[in-house]
Amino acid sequence: MKKFTPQPMVGWYDAKQLISTGIKTVVSSIFGSYADKRETLAALYPEKHYHYDKETEVWLDYMADTGDGFNSTFSMASLLARPNLDVQNHDGNGNTILPRAKVVVLGGDEVYPTSTQEEYENRFIGPFSSAFPNDEDHDPNNNPHMYAVPGNHDWYDGLTNFIKIFCQQSKIGNWQTKQNRSYFAIQLRPNLWMWAIDIQLESAVDLPQLEYFRKLASQEMKPGDKLILATAEPSWVYSAKPTDRSYQNLAFFEKNFIEKYELNLVLTLAGDLHHYARYIVDNNGNESNPKYKITSGGGGAFLHPTHNLPAEVSGLTEGSIRLDKTFPSKAESKKLLSLNFLFPFLNKKFGSFMGLLYMLTTWMVCLPIRNNSPSFDDFITDLPLGDFPDFFMAFLEAMTVSPFAFILIMTMIGGLYAFCDTKSKPHPLLPFIGLLHGLLHVALNLSSIWIFTHINIWHLGLDPEHLGSYFLLLGEIFIIGGFFGCVLMGLYLFLTNLIFGVHDNEAFSSLQCEGYKNFLRMHITDDELIIYPIGLRKTAKWKQSNENYFTTDDKLEPFMIEKPLVIKL
Repeated sequence: MKKFTPQPMVGWYDAKQLISTGIKTVVSSIFGSYADKRETLAALYPEKHYHYDKETEVWLDYMADTGDGFNSTFSMASLLARPNLDVQNHDGNGNTILPRAKVVVLGGDEVYPTSTQEEYENRFIGPFSSAFPNDEDHDPNNNPHMYAVPGNHDWYDGLTNFIKIFCQQSKIGNWQTKQNRSYFAIQLRPNLWMWAIDIQLESAVDLPQLEYFRKLASQEMKPGDKLILATAEPSWVYSAKPTDRSYQNLAFFEKNFIEKYELNLVLTLAGDLHHYARYIVDNNGNESNPKYKITSGGGGAFLHPTHNLPAEVSGLTEGSIRLDKTFPSKAESKKLLSLNFLFPFLNKKFGSFMGLLYMLTTWMVCLPIRNNSPSFDDFITDLPLGDFPDFFMAFLEAMTVSPFAFILIMTMIGGLYAFCDTKSKPHPLLPFIGLLHGLLHVALNLSSIWIFTHINIWHLGLDPEHLGSYFLLLGEIFIIGGFFGCVLMGLYLFLTNLIFGVHDNEAFSSLQCEGYKNFLRMHITDDELIIYPIGLRKTAKWKQSNENYFTTDDKLEPFMIEKPLVIKL
């Protein structure tokens, strides 16, 4: 196993990280439009699907959204690797022993924040290989197999590193990769298949992939065969958003391949949302043979909320679906949202960014407020200290003579206005709230200048003509102003998410929550498919004991999120 460096959870409010990820997102979108690696793979490798239908039974794990912080990723990988997993029953009475799965399917976003070779090594390959080290003496025929669906983060380099890791039959620890394309099909029973489709970047499904599944449906399968469909995004949830089009590709695929060839779609799986959410298809009140759509994105990435999930979704290919179970519960999710009041302590680098922004604004605003002096010595004495309205008028005057101050202030207001999520759940008040958020940051910045200047001169007795007073003011603005700027951001995220149901991603990525993870373990026989939804409220803190193994005093306590789901075959 190659040496790797364990990583903390991705700091999504680190300005450097945000800029880097944003640039790579734009580049990947352009790259994906002109150089689709799916077509290249189809030209290089023959069509192939994978068989487990001759085995007496099959155990299969489904887990999505791995490769974030080491503690969470390694905790989940170690659960997959255990020869026998001891799981507490959903009602708390007793435990169930589940054997290790023969097949592991990763449902998308195997690494965060971007798909560089270094990130894959540190955040995915290293933790998984450490959890289940490669045993050279082990019979390779008994190695469990690993398949993966690419998510949008895997697409950030056009699938280059995803292909090297998952499509060249290499080993990740003791797991053997099998696929040769970014999509695949597995025959689990004579009448049960799993299809994993790659419809990332919201682009049309490529022609070779369509032909691959068309041949399977028309030549390898027969009408009535049951199907598990794995896709990287729960577009049935996103379809409830008025402006989202991600469901169109999935609906096209379902109508032209599943419905056309009369296949029986009994289960749809996805990641991308980092929680457990199970929807049940409305089958005219007949639930004797239910069909499910399950989001299980708890492989290691930060937690997403569940309290804003739609209770019902209509207009899908299958008709209507209703939400039956979530983990965490909606009540727990709302409680976790309140952790945004700790935003400054959870996102220290963002505090530094806000402090620098406030400090630069202070510099630009205060420079014109002086008696045309070529130095900074007199600027504090020219500030109206006793009356904030007078100071505000001085600020407006400064704006008229300092284009840099004007541009900076307008950029702050415009950037925070654009940050407001007005598309997920449109509301007429949201644009005004986005504008108000920007104005409040400017008001906080200006109030800080006035308050600290007043304190420094009239309460601390500092010499306003001394250059040190100026730098003290900038330091106060950086530390204290930046802190309260973070408080304001956390309050904004809390209120807009709770009241309007927007900013799910932003309000929970700020928490960097390592807990509330989940995956699915499935037992497949000729008679039935049993799904065990497994949750983990608290991951462990791991420490290195030697080159390959990590130990911890914390105990992992997996449990069943709900009673096993049974689909008759």
